[in-house]
Amino acid sequence: MKTCLVSLVVATLCIQAVTSLTCYTCIGQSSNRRCKIPNKCMASEIYCMTRVQYAGFSFFSTVYITKLCASICSPASDSLSMISSSTSCCQSDLCNVSAAAGVHLSALALLVPAAFVLSLLRAAL
Repeated sequence: MKTCLVSLVVATLCIQAVTSLTCYTCIGQSSNRRCKIPNKCMASEIYCMTRVQYAGFSFFSTVYITKLCASICSPASDSLSMISSSTSCCQSDLCNVSAAAGVHLSALALLVPAAFVLSLLRAAL
């Protein structure tokens, strides 16, 4: 009986270790290359979350990438003028390797530099 109980406890611990998710983690990095740190998640953290925040336009832009383990995750994408953010969620080991899908430019962020270049061209003619 004692052997059976010990075996059950060991099996439970092994199953939990096998089912723990591994995600890449980083906080507020400007490059995805700095976000390649694998981290074993707690049992309650069932999502790998990637949040990308983008501010600016053209060559004057800043990107902040945050990756972490999460208990709750809701995919979202927000954009306001020259600021945008995107949150993505996934549920397999090291699934949050890329941040490229999270970086989106707002339409206004693309139009402002284009309008500026056009006004310079008109002035030159």
